[in-house]
Amino acid sequence: MDIPPEGPEDEWKELLPAPERVARTLSAFSNGTGGRLWVGLTDAGLIRGVADPAAVEAVIEQALAMVDPQPQLRVETLDAGEGRTLVRVVVSPGSEGTAWVEDGKRPRTAYLRDRDRTRPLEPGAVRDLERDAARIPLEAKDRRLLELLKRYDGLEVKELARRARMGERDVRRRLVRCRLGGLVQEQPDGRHALTPRGYRRV
Repeated sequence: MDIPPEGPEDEWKELLPAPERVARTLSAFSNGTGGRLWVGLTDAGLIRGVADPAAVEAVIEQALAMVDPQPQLRVETLDAGEGRTLVRVVVSPGSEGTAWVEDGKRPRTAYLRDRDRTRPLEPGAVRDLERDAARIPLEAKDRRLLELLKRYDGLEVKELARRARMGERDVRRRLVRCRLGGLVQEQPDGRHALTPRGYRRV
């Protein structure tokens, strides 16, 4: 099984922490390029497995209820061999603005991934990010991506990168800016498509 190392888009947990801590991870992935939470992996990357996947899913649902707006995600149960089961939570990047966590224990806070860690984002930084995104300047590469999305009415990142002749990492980074600016949205099937505002900018 191919399991990426911990980083901006992946986090490993042997056991899930409290729902409010999971909510921070969901917020951070949603505010970035999306990501995957792997449950049943030690910090060293050893597969311990999950005894009760349904219990993991219940914690995820509790955590998701603390995030506003709620990111799209899917919970997958994976056979890791030797009778062990991993749970992978795949979080899509948000398309409806900054994802905040309201857990009733601390002030409403948004989170971002900083390499392999989740950190809070200061309210002022969120305002700056959203203000800048609302008047997002488009470079030639951004326009190329928007034109492709208009032409094909929705593409996955890998296909979009191939057609644009750009690296997937660069495409993901540009899509985040376009989503924050309200130009692009991710559909439930993982494809990206233009919003009405995006059509007007092409």
